[in-house]
Amino acid sequence: MSEKQTSYLQAREALLAHITITLKQDQRFIAAWLAGSYARGEQQWFSDLDLHVVVAEEYSAPLCAQPWSAGAKTTPERLALFTQFGEPAVIYEVHANNLRGGTFTYVLYQESASNVQNFLHGDLVQYQTLLRWLEGNIRETRAALRGERTSFTKASRIKLYCTREEQIATLRSLCDEMESLMPQVIALGGYVPASPRTVIEKRLALLE
Repeated sequence: MSEKQTSYLQAREALLAHITITLKQDQRFIAAWLAGSYARGEQQWFSDLDLHVVVAEEYSAPLCAQPWSAGAKTTPERLALFTQFGEPAVIYEVHANNLRGGTFTYVLYQESASNVQNFLHGDLVQYQTLLRWLEGNIRETRAALRGERTSFTKASRIKLYCTREEQIATLRSLCDEMESLMPQVIALGGYVPASPRTVIEKRLALLE
């Protein structure tokens, strides 16, 4: 394990300890537990934290509100909770992923990562799928900024890249495109992450 990988693992364990202590001291939460690879005892240095939290009934309305079913945003109450543990780089909610009445928020902190995680543990099929997903979202954003809607298509600019160099270059190229659109999105009152590129570059550095 490299020095950077060791540092990342230590930062993640420190984050988990911080979350544990904070939730124990917060009367709004009844219980919390880890799912995913941690629950199975199969976590590796690049594993993320799948955390389930039970909110006390008297605090559930603001913390579990669902003003949207999915979107790159969260409520002020949940944001205040998440920022106790670091600076969120990306926030995305898909409440259909949780149990009825619950909420699901994906939080990517500045010290963490994104699609690169699939790259790190060799899941190149999922990595390729998410590259196509990113490309599709960029296409939809460009159309929305023009006041148009994208028509359905199975075509994609993303090819099957076989070398690490090609895969990394493609991800960085998509980042360039996303960053070029961010000022226009902000000008129209939209939400954009604070620094998504920084997060990806930090995780790519772990490949060294």
